Amino acid sequence: MTEIEKLRQLKEELIFKRELVEKLQKEAKIKNEKDLYGDDDPTILFHILIKKYERLLNSDDFADFTKEAIKKKSRVNKAVRKIGNLFLKTEQIFEKREELAIGKSFDPVVIPDEPVVFVANHGFRDDILGTILAAGRHAYVMFGSVPQFYNTIDGPLLQSNGVILVDRKVKENRKSAVEKAKTVLKNGCSVIIFPEGVWNKSPNQLTLPLWRGAYVIAKEMGAKIVPIVHYIKDPTLTLPKKENPFHTVIDNPIDISNMEESEALQKISDSFNTWCYLMMEKYGKSTRAEMVNGYGDSKTAWEEQLKLRVKTADKYDIEIETSADFVPKKLVLPKDVFDAIANLEITPQNIKDIVAAKKILEISKDNDFQHKF
Repeated sequence: MTEIEKLRQLKEELIFKRELVEKLQKEAKIKNEKDLYGDDDPTILFHILIKKYERLLNSDDFADFTKEAIKKKSRVNKAVRKIGNLFLKTEQIFEKREELAIGKSFDPVVIPDEPVVFVANHGFRDDILGTILAAGRHAYVMFGSVPQFYNTIDGPLLQSNGVILVDRKVKENRKSAVEKAKTVLKNGCSVIIFPEGVWNKSPNQLTLPLWRGAYVIAKEMGAKIVPIVHYIKDPTLTLPKKENPFHTVIDNPIDISNMEESEALQKISDSFNTWCYLMMEKYGKSTRAEMVNGYGDSKTAWEEQLKLRVKTADKYDIEIETSADFVPKKLVLPKDVFDAIANLEITPQNIKDIVAAKKILEISKDNDFQHKF
């Protein structure tokens, strides 16, 4: 290809990008071009996948959720469950609950024959495929990483398995994803949801507050909720593969038919927290020297770890990944308390209070790992 031909091709690609973005924004299917390819330029796959699967951004496109479509995709899911472990970045180990909760006995987990809503915690590269393998049956994945879908091989693979693609920045798209999930359940297939919404990047919370979608879908469709809990010692994947498997617990189905939303979400959180903590206790023990890892203090070490973890993600969109976690309305944050004080007009009488408020807000923002990476 000559230089002139290369320039002509580049021009055509730029025109295509601009026209596509303008079209999708006009149709209220995306907020901006980052919705399509994240913080980087589009890959070669983008031009193919967006033409083929642009329709998945349509709120009224239910073609993939009919009984016939589900039946076709179930064949692919069987193949995925047979060979999917070959595509994991590390080994997946399924844990027996009684070997984690010493002294307690558990009946075998029995998942109902009818469709269920699988819910899984979220925090590292392999947890989506790991959840598909743990489910042990065909389940559509509610998938909110649009740039990853349209720019990597994960897109067509998920589409072949069954996916509910949702642009989390677009309200109508979020609403339609709930209706699509209900349709999947109605037509005889299960659904996988990650109710934290984004990777948990907090060093202080085993589980982020949960979005209500899984509860709403399961409640309205009369489905049980099945928690799947993952733990990996090193989510940056820098440890040798053999030293860094991820561990998975499948917990008892939760019958939410007589539960209010808050109770049901607490049950899910309790399951996530319990098994994540017990796996961490068993497999995650480290010395302080290992945790700090030569960075001088734990805060700096955690920041560097998050930078490495983010690099394991394909087509990261920091705009959505730092804003799509659920913040409960009743949660009082430092900014709710000190913003008003920090923005007062300074006088000799209040200057100490204003300086103190600004300092508190500065420290709070600096320690808010969830919204920095």
